[in-house]
Amino acid sequence: MLISIGFLAVVFTALISTIVVLMWRMMPRVFCAPSEQRLKKSEAQFQTLIENLRVGIILQDAQTKIVLHNPYALELLGLTGAQLLGKTSFDPCWDILHENGSPFLNDTLPVPQAIATRLSVQNVVMSVFRPINNDRVWLLVTATPQLDDDGSVLQVICSFNDITRRKEAEQRLQKSEANFRNTFEHAPIGVATLSLKGRFLAVNRTCCNMLGYDQNELLNMTFTHLIQGQDRGFHFRYIRQLLSGGILSFSVVKQYVRKDNRRLWGSLSVRLIHHTDGTPNYIIATLENIDERKRVENEMIATRNQLQATLNAIPDLLFELGLNGHCYDIYTARSDLLDNPTEPLIGKNVADFLSQEATQVTLSALHEAKNKAYSHGKQFLLSHPQGDLWIELSVASKQGTGDQPHFIVLWLDITKRKLAELQLRENEERLNLSQEYGGIGSWEHDLSNNQQIWSPTTFQLAGLPYKTHPTWEAFLAVIHPDDRQILLEAHQAHLSQGEKYDIEYRIFSTHGQHRWMRSVGRAEFAVDGTPTRFIGIVQDITERKLMEAELKRSNADLEQFAYAISHDMRQPLRMVTSYLTLIETSLAQQLDEEQQQFLNFAIEGAKRMDAMILSLLDYSRVGHRTAAITLVSSRTALNEALAFLEPERKASGGSIAIYGDWSEVMINPDELTRLLQNLIGNALKYHEENAPPCVEVCALTTANSFKVCVRDSGIGIDNKQIDQLFKVFSRLQARSRFEGTGVGLALCRKIVEYYGGNIGVESAGEGLGSVFWFELPLSQPTSIELTS
Repeated sequence: MLISIGFLAVVFTALISTIVVLMWRMMPRVFCAPSEQRLKKSEAQFQTLIENLRVGIILQDAQTKIVLHNPYALELLGLTGAQLLGKTSFDPCWDILHENGSPFLNDTLPVPQAIATRLSVQNVVMSVFRPINNDRVWLLVTATPQLDDDGSVLQVICSFNDITRRKEAEQRLQKSEANFRNTFEHAPIGVATLSLKGRFLAVNRTCCNMLGYDQNELLNMTFTHLIQGQDRGFHFRYIRQLLSGGILSFSVVKQYVRKDNRRLWGSLSVRLIHHTDGTPNYIIATLENIDERKRVENEMIATRNQLQATLNAIPDLLFELGLNGHCYDIYTARSDLLDNPTEPLIGKNVADFLSQEATQVTLSALHEAKNKAYSHGKQFLLSHPQGDLWIELSVASKQGTGDQPHFIVLWLDITKRKLAELQLRENEERLNLSQEYGGIGSWEHDLSNNQQIWSPTTFQLAGLPYKTHPTWEAFLAVIHPDDRQILLEAHQAHLSQGEKYDIEYRIFSTHGQHRWMRSVGRAEFAVDGTPTRFIGIVQDITERKLMEAELKRSNADLEQFAYAISHDMRQPLRMVTSYLTLIETSLAQQLDEEQQQFLNFAIEGAKRMDAMILSLLDYSRVGHRTAAITLVSSRTALNEALAFLEPERKASGGSIAIYGDWSEVMINPDELTRLLQNLIGNALKYHEENAPPCVEVCALTTANSFKVCVRDSGIGIDNKQIDQLFKVFSRLQARSRFEGTGVGLALCRKIVEYYGGNIGVESAGEGLGSVFWFELPLSQPTSIELTS
C-alpha cells in the first residue's frame, strides 16, 4: 500500500511539472494573441491553477535565483514570500539532507544539476528544515530546465510534493520489519519458513543451534533430512492434508536428527500461509527443544513407577489414619495380617479392630507424628489365630489434607526380626563365653566420635574393670612404654596408607608383670576416603612368645652344637686322610691292584666325609656370618658367583645368559653369592653327556620383592621327587654319575627362608630341563638381627 502511494506521488508530481512547462511554453503565444480579453482570461486561469495546486512550484532563473512561487511552496518550505524570492540554490540558509542523513552539496541539488546537464532531474528525495515550524519536511523534487532556441537555459521549473507521511510510514515499516527480524532471529524457539516442497527459505539462530547446522547448510536442505525414517510417513500425511486444505495447521512431538546424528526431542508446529487470492504461499514452522521436558517427564514416569513398585513391595499394611484413629484408606499385599477383610475397615476406627494395647500404641504414634512430623519404632504384639505377631509402626504426617491432619501409617511385621534378635543375644552370649575361654577379645573404635566398644574378654586382657567406659587413652596407658610408639605408628599407617594392621605388643598385667598381645584389625572408610570405624580382635600370645623364645634358644644351641661337632670332627678326619696318604706313598710299590683300590676307596671316603662336614658347617653358619646384612647389589653378587663358576662353565662347554632387572637387596653379600653360585652351579653340572648346558638367569624386581629364575636344559626332575630336593644330604642322582654332598639345595633353602623368602623348582619331567627360582623381600623384617 505504501509503495502504491509513493508511486502515485511520483507520477502526480511529474504530471504537474509537465503541465506547468506546457503552460509556460504557451504563454508567449497567448500574450501575442490580438485579444486582450483572451489574454487576461488565460492569465487568470493560469494564476488560479498555480495557486491552487497542492504541489509546491518555484521558478528559478539560470543563476538559480527564485523569481516565482506558488502559495503551497511557501507552506511546504515554511517560509514567507519575502524570505523565498531572490534566494538561490546556493544560499547557506538552506538545511537540506539526503535520506541517509548527509547534507546535499551545492552541485548535487536538483536545480544546479538540471542547469548543468540541461536535462530534467526527477524524483529527488530530500529533507528540508522549516524554520517557522521548527521541523523537517520530506519532499519529492523534480527540476525541469527551459531552454532557449540556442540551447541555453532560460529558467528552471522546480516542483516538489510533500512525502513526509510516506517517509514516516516507510520508517515505521522498516522499524516493524527490524522488530520482526529481531524477534525472528532471537526467538527462544526455532523458527523457519519453508517452500511448499519443504526446502528451507529462512531459519533463525535458535533453529541452527538446536539442530547443529549453520544457516547456509539448512538453506540447502529440506525438512525431510531432519526426520527419522520411521517418522517420515507420519509427517508427510499431515503435510498433504495441510496443502489440500484439510487442516489449517498441525503440531507433533517427535525426535529429530541433528547434524551430529544425536536425537533431539522437539515440539513441531506447522502452519500454511496463503496468498491474498487464497492459494498456498509458503509454510511457517516452529520447533521447540523439549529434551529437558522429556527428561522431566521420564523422571516423573520413573518416580511414579517407583512409587507404584514401592507400594507393591510393601510387605505388610499401609494405612491412612486421622489423629483419632479414623481409617481413611488401607493398602496391603498381606490380607492375612488381620482377621477381617481390609475393605470393610475403611471408615472405622482402629479401636474397632485392634486390641486396647495396640490401639494405645497406635494413637501414641499418631500424636507423636503430629508434634514431630514422624514417629518410628513403636511396637505392639498383635494377636493372630496362627500365632502372635510383633508389629512395628512408622508414621509420617501427610501434607495438604485440609484442617484435619492425616497420617500415613506403615505396619511392619517384625516377628522374624524379634526372633533373630533373641537368637543374636544368645549367640553373643555364646561368643563372649568362647572368647573368655579362648583368650580372644574383640574391639571396635568409632572414629567419628572416638568411642570404644570392647567385649568382656578385651576388658579382662587389658586388666580394666568390665563395663567401664573404655577410651583410647586408657588403652594406651596399659601398653609397655617401649611398644607404645610402635603401636601408634602401625595404627596411623593402616588408617592413612592402608598398610596391614597385625601387631604384637606388651601390656602390664594386674600383678605388675607384662604379657604379650597380638592385635589384628581393619578400618572401614567413607566414600571420600575418611576412616569411620576400626574393628579387630586381640589375643593373649604370652605362652606362644615364651615357646618361641625357648625354641629360638634351642635352635641356637642346636646350631652351635652342629657347628662344634662339624668343626671338631674335621681334625681327626684330616689326620686319617694324611696317614692314608702317607701309607699310599710309602707302600706304592708293594701294593697289588686290589689293595691299591681299597686304599683309594678309603682316601676318597675320607675326602667325601670332609666335604660333607664343610657343607654342614656352611649350613649351620646361615645367619651367623661375620659380614653385616646390608643393601647389596644383586648384579655384583651375580658377577662374583659367575667368576667362581667360570672353570666349570669352560669344562662343560656350556653358556650362561643373563636377563632382567638386578636391583639392590637387603642381605648378607656372601650368602647371596653362595645362593646364586649353588643354583647356577647345579644348572651347569646336571646335564647329559655330550650335551653342553644352556643356562638362563633372569631377575625380576617388583614393588616388594626380588625374584631370580635359573633355567637349564639339563636332565630335568621327576615331579614325584621334587619334595626331596631341599632336604639335607638328599640326592636324586647316583654319586658315581654326579659329584656332590646333598647339602647345596638345603643350604639355599635355609638362606632364602632365613630372609623371609621362598624357593622352589619347576620341571616338565626327566630330560626336559628345570627352572629353580627364589624370591626375597626387598625390606627385611625387624626380627632379623643385623650382626657385625
